Amino acid sequence: MTNDHVELLEADFIFEAQRVLVETDSWQHHRSRESFEQDRRRDAIHAAAGWRTLRFTHRQIEHDPATVTRALEAVLSRTPTQSR
Repeated sequence: MTNDHVELLEADFIFEAQRVLVETDSWQHHRSRESFEQDRRRDAIHAAAGWRTLRFTHRQIEHDPATVTRALEAVLSRTPTQSR
């Protein structure tokens, strides 16, 4: 799922079966102190509800997609009980 809500907070990508959220952060929209703090608050709320959040920057996605892919494959290949 994309751009849906988990714990009343919007997430960029949701992998419900694995309880994994993926956030894509661009410098343009995430460069303020307020944005930084808000992202950490969201991560903590999601973690408390049993979700794992992975964050990737626009640059990582654009210039190093192999690393992004490896990280996603590693995390998504586990069931929720394997990651605990």
